[in-house]
Amino acid sequence: MLAWTGLPQILLIPLVPRLMKSLDVRYIAFVGIALFAASCFLDIELSYDVSGDQFLTPNIVRAIGQALIITPLTAITLAEIAPKDAGNASACPTCCAIWAAPSARPACRPSSPSASSSTPTSSASR
Repeated sequence: MLAWTGLPQILLIPLVPRLMKSLDVRYIAFVGIALFAASCFLDIELSYDVSGDQFLTPNIVRAIGQALIITPLTAITLAEIAPKDAGNASACPTCCAIWAAPSARPACRPSSPSASSSTPTSSASR
C-alpha cells in the first residue's frame, strides 16, 4: 500500500523543476498544499471499519501534493541565500522536518531509561 504513496512522488519530483521554469513557484506550492489538504478531507470520515484499499485515493492525492510541495518550498526557502551559504542553508528545511517529527529522530532518543534519568544517585544507594 505504501508503494502508491511513493510511486507518484518518484514520477513527479523530477518533473517539478521543469514545471517551476514555466510557472511561479508559489502557485505550484499552493496547488501542492491544496492537494494535501484535499487528501486530509478525503479521510474525514474514517472509522475502525476502514481497510487498506479505502486509503488508496487519499494516499495518491497526498503523494501528488507532497511532490508539488517539497521542491518549490525548498526553492522559496533558499531564494535569498547567497550562493556561498547555500550548502549550509539547504540543511535548514531538513533539520526542521526532522525535529518536527519525533519518530524520525531515533538517534536523539535515549537508548535506555537510565540514560534519560537526570536524577543524581544518593550516597545511600552506593
